[in-house]
Amino acid sequence: MQNKIKIFDICGTLYHSNTTVDFCVWMEPNAAKKILLKVSTSLIGRAFNKLTGKLFRYDFIRDLHIRTLKNKDLEFIENKANSFVELVLEEKKIKQIHKIMKEHNTDDIILASASIEPVVKAIAKKLNIKNYHASSLLHNGVVYNGKLGNDLSGKKHHLFSNQDIDLVVTDNLDDYKLCLLSNKFVIVSKTKHLKIWKSRDLSKMIQLVEV
Repeated sequence: MQNKIKIFDICGTLYHSNTTVDFCVWMEPNAAKKILLKVSTSLIGRAFNKLTGKLFRYDFIRDLHIRTLKNKDLEFIENKANSFVELVLEEKKIKQIHKIMKEHNTDDIILASASIEPVVKAIAKKLNIKNYHASSLLHNGVVYNGKLGNDLSGKKHHLFSNQDIDLVVTDNLDDYKLCLLSNKFVIVSKTKHLKIWKSRDLSKMIQLVEV
C-alpha cells in the first residue's frame, strides 16, 4: 500500500529566506548589480512590485534577479546552489518545521516550491529527499537564458489534484487550495498574515507556527 504524501513548502517554511532572491544576490560578483538587487527588495521596491503584480501579474523583483543567471553554465549554477544551501541556508533554518519534517519518512515527503529548480534541487539533496517540484529556468542545454520557464507560483494544487495528501506544511497564502486537498495541514505564519489565515477555513489545520 502506497503511503500518503507529505508536502513541504520551502521559502518562509523551511527557511527564513526567499531562496531565489537570496541565491541570486549571494552569487552576484558585480558590486553595483548586487546593490541594485538589494535596492529592488527595499520597501519602495516591494511596493512597486506589488503594484506591477496587481496591474500586470508581473513580478519585477523575481524577474530582475533571475536575469542575473543569463549565460551562466548549468553545472556552475548547480554547484553554486549546493554551496548556497550549505553556507547560507543552514543558518536560516526554521527549526520547528525541520523538526516536524524529521517525524516523517523522507520517501513520503515532496518539496513543492515556486523557487528556482537549481536551488530546490540542492535543498532536496541536502535533506535527502528524492521528490521535488520547482519553477524551471529556460536554458539551451549549456547555459541559462535568464528567463523563467514553468512558474509554480499559486499553481501547486494542480500538481496534486488526484493524489492522496496526508499533510501540507506551508507559509504561503497561495497554497490555501493545496491545503484543502490535504487531510491536514500546518501553517507557518508571520504576524502580519495571521488575520488572513484566520479568516479562512482552518478545520484541517493541526498546528499554527508563528515566526
